[in-house]
Amino acid sequence: TMEWLGGSERCLLMKRLLGTWKDSQGSIYHLTNSNSNRINVHTKRPCGKMISTKVIHIEGPQAMWGGKYELIEQSTNCLEWRALGVGVESFFWKKLQ
Repeated sequence: TMEWLGGSERCLLMKRLLGTWKDSQGSIYHLTNSNSNRINVHTKRPCGKMISTKVIHIEGPQAMWGGKYELIEQSTNCLEWRALGVGVESFFWKKLQ
């Protein structure tokens, strides 16, 4: 079990987020467990460039990505990342695996 994560809401959110996702621009995001409240994000751009810098932080049932986006879940296989700042666009991920 993942009870060490510190709560069932966080546990469920972590399980839903881990895996591989794709956005509408063709970038692929591979999410792996880092620790009890963080998920590592490894991004592959359509041009082949790999980026492994941004981290998703989990606080209870909430998730923040890169300090600029908050998670708005649409369904099990689709996520919306809502922009927090002015001039930053929200975007969607679809689950690949």
